[in-house]
Amino acid sequence: MFEPLLTQPEILTFDHGSTLKIHLNEAISDFGLLQAMSGHVGEFILVEVGPTSLSVLFRLHPFLSLKCEAQMTQTKPDTNSLSRGVGQGWRLFSGLGVSPTLCGQQLRLGLAINVDFKANENADFSIAKSTMWQLVALEEDLRLFHGPRELVEARALAVANSC
Repeated sequence: MFEPLLTQPEILTFDHGSTLKIHLNEAISDFGLLQAMSGHVGEFILVEVGPTSLSVLFRLHPFLSLKCEAQMTQTKPDTNSLSRGVGQGWRLFSGLGVSPTLCGQQLRLGLAINVDFKANENADFSIAKSTMWQLVALEEDLRLFHGPRELVEARALAVANSC
């Protein structure tokens, strides 16, 4: 959790599978959003998985808001889901090679992230209906490298292609 521009950490607790809805605040201009999307816009760390609940610590950019909604239907297993255990986390990045304008439009409409878990096991996180955003595991995040932007993107692409 090195990004100084993110909000103070908060903990969210779930007692069943849920959907996190991330929205862009209305007052934020596209120009302000483009400046912030060069890095990650959120960090999430799994802090507890119990028999009946799950707790996640999260930080977002101040221009984003997060709401938790119950899943109306059971989601089918997603092959693009990211499985995390206690102490593990992920960051939310805009997709490489995707227009920041398109990513911003999706944030204005709301980005849905499904959260599924079973008692005392890992939690699965997956983005619903999007290829514009990426969930990147903390241990695989090479974007903290502060070299030229082209090298940062090349390293991230190399990791993505090796999977």
